Amino acid sequence: MNLREKGDGRGREVLEAIAVADPAARVAVMLRHAARDEFVGLENALSAALIAEGRAAARAFGVGLPVSRPLRLWHSPVSRCEETAALIGEGFAGAGGEVSQRGEAKFLFGPYVKDGAAMVELSRATTGDFLRHWFDGGVPASILDPRDDAAAGQVARIRARMLETPAGALTIFVTHDWNILAVRESVLGVRHEDAGWIDFLDGVVFTENGSTLSARWRGHAASL
Repeated sequence: MNLREKGDGRGREVLEAIAVADPAARVAVMLRHAARDEFVGLENALSAALIAEGRAAARAFGVGLPVSRPLRLWHSPVSRCEETAALIGEGFAGAGGEVSQRGEAKFLFGPYVKDGAAMVELSRATTGDFLRHWFDGGVPASILDPRDDAAAGQVARIRARMLETPAGALTIFVTHDWNILAVRESVLGVRHEDAGWIDFLDGVVFTENGSTLSARWRGHAASL
């Protein structure tokens, strides 16, 4: 089993983390989309669509969310993220929850990519793990922002949208594995070589209570 196959793709850990969060706190999840078709090469990444298993899991994830929290959903402009958000919303609404689809947020795709064509070419020429090459500073800033800058930008935008919601609200940002992996490593110090890849419907859970923002992925937590 390789790193990208770890987990069952149903978001159980995320649902558990939301369930035990302070009811008065704002909660947000940086969530990877549901299971998709396989693809080879970064140049083919945009076209990979959800598979039937992923669509069913996204809807079930929505059913599993606490209906006591009003739900707001944002998604990457990529179609599999939009479909994941729609299915989560359908499941949640069907379970009796109050849901608001907020639409696409461009930062969830990857604003840290400065030169997409150069990134694809460099990934082809890189031996081994291109993500590690990036995270360890091996990619010029003219192609990709440094890992910590990319992560900080994601967290800042998520927090800003959290603060627009009432206490007790849940906001889900449906995004991609690279975004979450950068945040998980930069904020929580969790390397994918050690903990595994981010599974489908897995992600980092944020809670905002007063002036305190905390981040959690499974047993790892940090205050920001």
